[in-house]
Amino acid sequence: MKPEVHIEDAGPCRKVMHVRAPTEQVAPDYDDVVRAYRRAGRVPGFRQGKAPAAVVERHYGRQIAEDAKERLVPRLYREALEEAGITPVAIVEVKHVSFAKATGLSFDVVMDVAPEFKLPRYKKLSLKGEKVTVSDEDVEQTLEQLREREAKYEDVTGRPVRDGDLTRLDFTGRVDGKAVGDVEPAAAALSEGRDFWHRVGGDEAIPGLSEGVKGASEGETRDLSSRFPDDSPYTGLRGREAEFRVTVRGIRERVPPAVDAADFLKTFDAETPEALRERIRKDVTAYREEGERDRLRGELSRRLIEQCAFDLPQSVVEQETRLMVRETVQRMAMQGGTREQIEQQQDAIYNRAVESSRDRVALRYILSRIADAEHLDAEDAEVEQRIEAMARAHRTPPERLRAEIEKRNGIEGLKSDIRGEKALNFVLEHAKIKT
Repeated sequence: MKPEVHIEDAGPCRKVMHVRAPTEQVAPDYDDVVRAYRRAGRVPGFRQGKAPAAVVERHYGRQIAEDAKERLVPRLYREALEEAGITPVAIVEVKHVSFAKATGLSFDVVMDVAPEFKLPRYKKLSLKGEKVTVSDEDVEQTLEQLREREAKYEDVTGRPVRDGDLTRLDFTGRVDGKAVGDVEPAAAALSEGRDFWHRVGGDEAIPGLSEGVKGASEGETRDLSSRFPDDSPYTGLRGREAEFRVTVRGIRERVPPAVDAADFLKTFDAETPEALRERIRKDVTAYREEGERDRLRGELSRRLIEQCAFDLPQSVVEQETRLMVRETVQRMAMQGGTREQIEQQQDAIYNRAVESSRDRVALRYILSRIADAEHLDAEDAEVEQRIEAMARAHRTPPERLRAEIEKRNGIEGLKSDIRGEKALNFVLEHAKIKT
């Protein structure tokens, strides 16, 4: 026997499923619960397991009813969905649960379902492409960046300190004649230092240190007056003046390797500077071509959304909004944003997330339908490749990452992402691109 099921619309992409199971359908589960209470329950005046069922029901009536509901509602809910042929995207609420042995069980399930819509035209869409070019100047600029990346600091003599140099310093620090650490214990390291390395133009533990040592020669001593900023991490030094005596003990400059240096060429698996330049040209071209494809995919996404307006499940949009807010806050924090700065922008962050989340959810549904229409699936090998790539990015073993994804039931979501990417690439491959 199956439960009685009635479905009614309750708004865009939202339905209410009314479920009723008569007494004969719930009785077996109810009786099982009663038997469990007879075995384990304790009723005054009876030895454990010997009380009659009717007495046990009177004594544990409320608990028995609650346990029966906990067993029956999930099972009947699944049976009702199967009978109705519905696959919800989210269960919003289970309400109006009513149970009695004499009358049976009834409850309502409020659920969001996937939207129904007509796919927009997605083949032979016209796009304006941008020609990808890489000039000799681009190649040389990238080559200089590679040389700078491989540069090493080397000792220099006979010239003063310049911007970008790595300097070895001795120093002492005083505030009102006292060692810095006596005024602010947290800054005790600024009282005195030996062989302290400082990159001129870089981060400064001592305010104004870089400007103070510029132009100094090796062995030269200078007296610096430093004012700690009002937001200094050293509370006791905020806004205060300090005197530092600094001696330059050594100077190193950053020296990039020669273009034809064997070790430099070997780093990039090239035999000659010309071969390295050719590889740079190919790599930069591939990078820019992929960037152009990303731009075109973004344009196609926008076109698909514009051509296909439909209602969205509110619960899915809300979940996407929360995810986007969390991602934005995490990104701001990683970029150095303070809690105060984030709180000041929370309304703007939320409003942007709300606007963007609707487009992202709509695009996912459109691409899923395109993947269905074109029979685009996520193969097991592709899922494994994606997990391995994610593991490399997070510097964690693939097995551990897979276990975490499976634990939160995320494999299907990963497959959905891969299918969506395939669908968008399919649209791009069949677009008319004019340059």
